[in-house]
Amino acid sequence: MLRRLPRLFAFHAVLLVLAGAFLLSGRGDVEVDASTRVLMAGDARNRETYEQVSSLVPEQTLVLVAARLPGLFSNDGAACVRDLGNRLWSIPDVTEVKSLFHSTRPVRKGFGLDFQTFMPERATAREWKQIRERVLRHPMSRNVLVSDDGRHAVFLVFLERTLAGVADGRVLRDQFYDAVAPYRSLSEDITLISFPFVEVEMHDDLARDVRRFAWMVGLLIAAILAVTFRSVWLIVLLLIQSALGLGLPSMLLSGAGSSINLYTGLLYPLTGGVHLTFLTHLYVALRRSLHGGLNERDACAAAVAHTLRPSFFATLTTCLGFLSLLFCDVGLVRELGIGGAGCVLGAFLLTYLGPVVVAGPSRIFRSPRAAIPPEESVVHARHTALAGFIVRHRRLLLAGYALLLLLAVVPALRIRTDIRAMEFLRKGSESRKALELLNRDLGGFNLFQATIDTKTSDGIQDVRVLRYMDELRAYAAKVPGVADAYAYSQVFTMMNNIWEGEAPGTEVLPENPLTLFTFKKLVNSQRMLFQDQFVGGKRESALFLVRTRDMPARDYLAIIENITAHARQHLPKGVTFEPVEGIHSLLEGDRRMVNSQSGSLLTTFAAILACLTLAWRSPRPGLLSIASNLAPV
Repeated sequence: MLRRLPRLFAFHAVLLVLAGAFLLSGRGDVEVDASTRVLMAGDARNRETYEQVSSLVPEQTLVLVAARLPGLFSNDGAACVRDLGNRLWSIPDVTEVKSLFHSTRPVRKGFGLDFQTFMPERATAREWKQIRERVLRHPMSRNVLVSDDGRHAVFLVFLERTLAGVADGRVLRDQFYDAVAPYRSLSEDITLISFPFVEVEMHDDLARDVRRFAWMVGLLIAAILAVTFRSVWLIVLLLIQSALGLGLPSMLLSGAGSSINLYTGLLYPLTGGVHLTFLTHLYVALRRSLHGGLNERDACAAAVAHTLRPSFFATLTTCLGFLSLLFCDVGLVRELGIGGAGCVLGAFLLTYLGPVVVAGPSRIFRSPRAAIPPEESVVHARHTALAGFIVRHRRLLLAGYALLLLLAVVPALRIRTDIRAMEFLRKGSESRKALELLNRDLGGFNLFQATIDTKTSDGIQDVRVLRYMDELRAYAAKVPGVADAYAYSQVFTMMNNIWEGEAPGTEVLPENPLTLFTFKKLVNSQRMLFQDQFVGGKRESALFLVRTRDMPARDYLAIIENITAHARQHLPKGVTFEPVEGIHSLLEGDRRMVNSQSGSLLTTFAAILACLTLAWRSPRPGLLSIASNLAPV
């Protein structure tokens, strides 16, 4: 057999080399993509939060640094915050650093306003206690510049730097690591989080996992083939052909202008496994036909005739399964569906193109499948005994399968589709620890945003609207699961608190119309933080924000529905309340994903049933095939 293989596949080898050169030509254009767009493709909540934060700081890169200090509100803590903030300022392209020491809050000065830093350089122990209480209560600092427990000082660093790719992100990360290095010994923990840092970490993890996967799977496949064929040359030929097949995803991705990412990277093991399966079936049939005494071309024709039909239907049904992913609302999943179908079809063509040309189509169609001799007597006897056992105990086996199917229904109903972007990061990684800190101690990273619109100039400063916003904010803050809520009315409650000497319990709207009029004049004459982004140009509208920690989609959607219903029920006349992205994008996103997956599954089963019915000229074998696949699915 081994002496005849080189001649038999000489032409096949030429075809494979030509196909390999064509397939691998696109590899230079394919890169590993770990961008924010990819990480959040299936995470609607975090994606909208990211887009909203990005709109507030357009064309800027934001890096959050959280330093856990044992004595934050003390003279030593203030010195550490000051020095660390100044060191962060020294990083190239930094335009602003916000922190307890570098940001200011309004204070009363006569009948006007002055601005002071949240944290002074020095104070007495009693003063530091008062400062701590004020900072943890102030809406501009709580969960923004300091954590809930008052132990993490937060630095918001803004840069005007264009990051072209992973290499630029790695340079930026190294610069921040160098800046905070001297303070790691003074702090219990320093955590950095920025989307460019997450992208660098994901890129490095994915590249490392791919290398490890390639070595492990390559050795495993070689061992299995060695046991199956016991032929070095045949194993080498199979591995070469399989390696060439791995060029299929690269060609398809580069041709479509796509990149390797967390989704499309699955095409490589998929293509390799399918291609190797086709090749193994073909070579097993070829070896048996050669041992049966057939000449080279007849043996090749018999092997193709024996395996082509089942391989074709396997290709067809698998492609239908991948194409059903086109029903999904996530663009990258649809891209995976098209790419998967193309790769499976390409693996089929790569497997059979050469043998069909070598054997000749006419010889293949004339070749009887019986030309392949039966298996060895021992194996054949075992198969016969197994078939007899199945026939004798078919009712018991069917009952066991029905029980297995029922057991599979329970976890199937609990499938979770709202995969968080954070879960793509390995446990213990720097970025994951930073996101967990943000979620646990800094108010969470889910941000729901709505617009309160009065349609009139200065309408949001009307006392009716201010009271409505303040009542809505107070209601939202008490909803279980909400970390904080923000409304324009807080500017006026903060002003009243300042006017009353920052006494506890004075964070309320003033009752005196003259006092409220004074506050309006003062507020309109100052540039408040993010004023252009949070308030309409003529003060006719303002944003309302709700911040929550991470939670299951059902709980999150219930919170949004609750707050939205309350907001619309108590609307003042002439005022509207509308989520920025449209209520359907938040309330229906998760449900659409579930429905699309259900539709994808049903469509796949229907298409496969139709194909098998046509192939076997009877619906019964198709129904049995689908039924036998329900439990594995």
